[in-house]
Amino acid sequence: STSVFTNYFCTVTSSTPTEVAIESSGTTALTFYVDAVQLVSNTNLITNPGFESGTTGWSAVGTGAQIASNLVRNNVYHGQASLKVTTGTVANSGAQDSTYISTLGAAAYTLSFFAEGTTAFTTLQASLGSGTCTLNSNTLSTTGFQEYTCTATTTGSPTIEIGSSGTSSVIFYLDDVQLVTGSS
Repeated sequence: STSVFTNYFCTVTSSTPTEVAIESSGTTALTFYVDAVQLVSNTNLITNPGFESGTTGWSAVGTGAQIASNLVRNNVYHGQASLKVTTGTVANSGAQDSTYISTLGAAAYTLSFFAEGTTAFTTLQASLGSGTCTLNSNTLSTTGFQEYTCTATTTGSPTIEIGSSGTSSVIFYLDDVQLVTGSS
């Protein structure tokens, strides 16, 4: 186009990009203008986000809470497995993870995951270490996996906790957990 800017984007699959080149693929000399170039990293920082390696890196948190690998396809959002989480009868119980692909520090992080319950409940919660992480919804449905997301700024390496703030034991399935730097 000669009169307006057009937005272009691409995905880089290299794990260690060293440069960005914006150029014409043709053989004719051209003059073009480039503005507002952004490089965005969406690398998932969690080592076992889809539970394909069982419960590796994950543990139960809270009195009476339990976690287990789930291979029943009806309770899997993506891939071959999910995490079955049974909360305890005390508030703030569920599953936690603090194993990452690299050392994390104080920063803003965005957490997202897919979950569905065996019974509906309205006490779903997530936390990221010292940061307040308010989910887009606290209602967990039984009608299929829903995506949940929140952003928090932490003062140190965050431990992810996903569970219930209620005092009734509930069962839900967790899959495709993602933690990325920055806010969404």
